[in-house]
Amino acid sequence: MHWVPADRNKGLLPPQRSRRCTPERSTWRDGTVTVARALRGLCYVHHVRGHIQRTSELGSELVDLAEQGDDLVMQADAHNALAFNLFHQGEHQSAREHLEISSAKIVHAGDPANALSRGVNIHVFGRAYRAHVDWHLGFADTALRAAQDAIDLAHRLVHPFSLAVALAYAAMLHQFRREPTEVRARADAAHSICTEHGFSYYDAWAAIMNGWAVAEEGDVDDGIARVRVGVRDLRATGAELRLPHYLGILADLYRRAQRLEDAIVTLAEARAVAERNEEHWTDASLHLLEGSRSGNPRPSGGGTLPPARHGERASPKCPRTSPTRQCKAHAACGGGRSTSGSL
Repeated sequence: MHWVPADRNKGLLPPQRSRRCTPERSTWRDGTVTVARALRGLCYVHHVRGHIQRTSELGSELVDLAEQGDDLVMQADAHNALAFNLFHQGEHQSAREHLEISSAKIVHAGDPANALSRGVNIHVFGRAYRAHVDWHLGFADTALRAAQDAIDLAHRLVHPFSLAVALAYAAMLHQFRREPTEVRARADAAHSICTEHGFSYYDAWAAIMNGWAVAEEGDVDDGIARVRVGVRDLRATGAELRLPHYLGILADLYRRAQRLEDAIVTLAEARAVAERNEEHWTDASLHLLEGSRSGNPRPSGGGTLPPARHGERASPKCPRTSPTRQCKAHAACGGGRSTSGSL
């Protein structure tokens, strides 16, 4: 969702599923695996560039193809690809279901530490995304556990890129929760790894999170400068994934600094990017930011609707649908207070 290192690690075929192949079956299987790997690469590229609809098409094709084979890690990675994209479409429950399928396949294949694909441990990636999915579904406690699971496994692997992924996602989860101290700790740790190994995409992500935390701690002008640098560096990679969220953060900081014209222009750009890329998980937070220009309570750092902070179930009164419908449902349920998350 994301640019990844150039080295590629093949998905491991579980020993219990090995079989003697006829030449015809071997040729068919080799061709299918090659196509599946190519599709997964295309999913990465289109996803990180914010091509949500194209990634949806490729992800569905990838799952269908991977399920024809017997490589459980490849199948798990295919379900991850589809789940990640569903999250950005605002389809959080469907994303969660595919992440559960992926996790089950990884566990069945053997040690999750061996679930490698294209330079990243896909179980780390899946748990990191699961943290964001669960937050948006209202499962605050399981979101924290998933984020910590990703970090713990990445540490056990001694795998810098997987650890950078886990830390970046954890930083954003804490940003959803409006916890600047935790955001800075995770973002700074991710920055150190990214600087050492040249992971430019996640370094830009960490810079944006760090800027938000600095602003929350009181230095709004410095926070704006840091977020601007992060957005600039992110765009330099060619990425647009989550750009509406990042621009929403920047617009909110401009508003807090009384730079209202900058806030209006940046928010309009965020809306335009979300519309162009069909990235809908940001819709509710951007609507809330627009409302804040009319004197309504300040959205919490550009955030989405808050889940049940201490429980494991979201309120049954507000349906879990698309972010836009969530926003309207929240208002109908009397949710006029400021929110505590983001995208």
